[in-house]
Amino acid sequence: MDPRSTNAKLIKAGITRDKMIGFTMKEICDVLGVEYVIDGAVTQNKGYATTSSSGTSNDKVKSVSGYNTNYSNAVQRYDVAVSLHIYMDNNASIYNQSHKAFLSNTDGSYTSSLEYLLKRCPLYKK
Repeated sequence: MDPRSTNAKLIKAGITRDKMIGFTMKEICDVLGVEYVIDGAVTQNKGYATTSSSGTSNDKVKSVSGYNTNYSNAVQRYDVAVSLHIYMDNNASIYNQSHKAFLSNTDGSYTSSLEYLLKRCPLYKK
């Protein structure tokens, strides 16, 4: 189902983000008219930051000319984890896994972890 249709059906049934915890997955499946509901979350926290710098200089003692070159680099790492939980329309949980991203150095780098989980879920087909 596309997100717009999903949101419209949930809102019409009185299932808002604040009230969603009060509904079973069976009730949500019935409202949406689907066999499965996928519940997921992405958590992202700033991890460690690294900074490196290097430089060279060449100053001549009796000469006016010389040069200095300095380079610096800063990298912010992120701790990113994705969790995925799949429910059937009878409230049965058929999949519940989490995966941490490896060496995340960009904000929002959850796609590789999401793909990893999706390829291992029971609904995946090549």
